[in-house]
Amino acid sequence: MTRIQNVLTTAALDVDAEALLGRCATAVRLTMNFHPDRLLGDGRSVAQALFEEGVYRSQFEISISNGGLAAYTGGDRDAWEDTLFAGAYQAPGVATRERPKYAA
Repeated sequence: MTRIQNVLTTAALDVDAEALLGRCATAVRLTMNFHPDRLLGDGRSVAQALFEEGVYRSQFEISISNGGLAAYTGGDRDAWEDTLFAGAYQAPGVATRERPKYAA
């Protein structure tokens, strides 16, 4: 929660992170876009891994994509996420699993 509040503050937004996330939980529709048949490095399909682990992972974690694969440190996606999120995910100690997950 602290990281989200820091990003909001850095962006000069006078918004309480906890209130914002609470509003999202009740008012936002979420869609998950993925290719369930794609294979991960361990040979499991995306659908199988999602079922077994219950976790929707980002390109930074699974290294597969339907489009450009620029999700690596120093890649194009890393660079624009650095700009978009004010370096929040490039900070020391941030785990790959903490990066945002989105697709289109």
